[in-house]
Amino acid sequence: MAYFGAGDGIRTRDQELGKLLLYQLSYARSGEGGIVAHLPGRADNGRRPMIADYCFRRSVLESGRTYSLFDDRIVIEGMDLQAQTYLLADVQKVHLKYEHTKQREYYECYIHTRRGRISLRHVSYRGFGDFEDRRKTYTPFVKALLAELARVPGVQFQGGSMTNFVGAIVGLPVMLGLTWLCVSLGRYGLGIFAAMMGGLAGIMIAPSKPRRVDPLEPPADLLPE
Repeated sequence: MAYFGAGDGIRTRDQELGKLLLYQLSYARSGEGGIVAHLPGRADNGRRPMIADYCFRRSVLESGRTYSLFDDRIVIEGMDLQAQTYLLADVQKVHLKYEHTKQREYYECYIHTRRGRISLRHVSYRGFGDFEDRRKTYTPFVKALLAELARVPGVQFQGGSMTNFVGAIVGLPVMLGLTWLCVSLGRYGLGIFAAMMGGLAGIMIAPSKPRRVDPLEPPADLLPE
């Protein structure tokens, strides 16, 4: 007679081990979430345990990517991408940036390595004009990455953008002047547009200021909370 169910062995009789297995199952990954939960002692092929992971899709031109952080490397995987490994020892610079357009804001993290550049963004593409905000998983991942890289000699940590900073400094008074001119000429539609652009320029000034970043205390205006 066929028998279905759990066998009579160590895993079924040991209550403490059973609790551990139940705990592990309750934290299994689902969907395209980011750092949701880690299995206790989860390791890559039985080697070092994973510290954190993050998933996002940049655009319609590529599928979703999963970025897994270990204490010695970053592993990138995707449905249309063969797994790629970047050693933390090869990282030369980490650059945190903030971008703000009329449609949405972007928090970005660029990781420059000897093999190339890795770019992360806190929003994930879902469809035309539709992006999902993933700050709840993006920020913990970036903080964990910065903390690991703080132990690597020679890594530079930078924030802001000189191009955006200069553009915002120049653009703010220009847009305010254009707003006044449009309103005085009765061109209210153009005046409203110029005022909006001036507001964006004002928002960009502080986070765009070029600066060095403390990897253990990254600035709040470059990481979404």
